[in-house]
Amino acid sequence: MLAIVWLAMAGAVQADDGYTTADMLADCNSILRLAKPGANPDELELEDTFTTGHCWGAFHTVQQLLITRLETDNDPLLRICVPEGVSLLQLIQIFDRYARLNPDSQTEPFTAVAMAALRSGFPCGTK
Repeated sequence: MLAIVWLAMAGAVQADDGYTTADMLADCNSILRLAKPGANPDELELEDTFTTGHCWGAFHTVQQLLITRLETDNDPLLRICVPEGVSLLQLIQIFDRYARLNPDSQTEPFTAVAMAALRSGFPCGTK
């Protein structure tokens, strides 16, 4: 089952579904605007809009995949080693920072850039 999910994600990262990094940044804008430094992410009062829900939902899915482990060697499925307790808001902020520091990524698929951002933020150690 996990192999199927892995293959689907690998294809999704390479696929150009037309939903770009710039599109996701626009959807996440209101969340990032509401997030104050040091604020408790659980206390954010999000706007009740489609775009806010889209951003939050997309990164919630990413967050769930990040904590999924392979049964064979207990390595993270996506090979991104996120420490316990990293919030959904932090994942969105890492994506935002990475995308803005890499302006050429704006036209790339959101999934590819999100994985690159999180891999750079949370690299796994070598075995």
